[in-house]
Amino acid sequence: MIRKKIGLFFGSFNPIHYGHIGLAGYFVDNNYVDEVWFVVSPQNPFKSPELLSDANERVKTVSQALEKYPYFKVCDIELTMPVPSYTIDTLNKLSTQYNDNEFIILMGSDQLPNFKKWKEWETIANNYKIFVYPRNSYPATELLPSMTFFNDGKLFNISSTEIRKCQKK
Repeated sequence: MIRKKIGLFFGSFNPIHYGHIGLAGYFVDNNYVDEVWFVVSPQNPFKSPELLSDANERVKTVSQALEKYPYFKVCDIELTMPVPSYTIDTLNKLSTQYNDNEFIILMGSDQLPNFKKWKEWETIANNYKIFVYPRNSYPATELLPSMTFFNDGKLFNISSTEIRKCQKK
């Protein structure tokens, strides 16, 4: 049996935007992964909960945004898990439930400075491939052997933080 390669795109998606979709499309269109699952995190341990919209609303918004993309799926598994969300816990649960798939983490270079602060980061790095894509002002330094940097994709100069700032004006 051929294992599906599933790109796991973790995030608050507060809100989801064309940069998220474009990035996921890059990995599917170039056959690096077969599908991308957008894992909506109810509470990232590095972010303030006051800045987040309701998690169920974010799942609904992501679902609507992905409707026309057959190789993208919303994954709400973290809404059934303890808060805050830890990547290793989600990976363990997904790997148990969907053990016939290969899970690959899709991560922006902006996450590299904090990666070694993640819960059980060494277990993640030793057991999962990590595809790193460029983010403005965040060079891809300190890559680990399990990490592959993709610098040929389009750089999306947008962030959910910027969108929220514009909405407040």
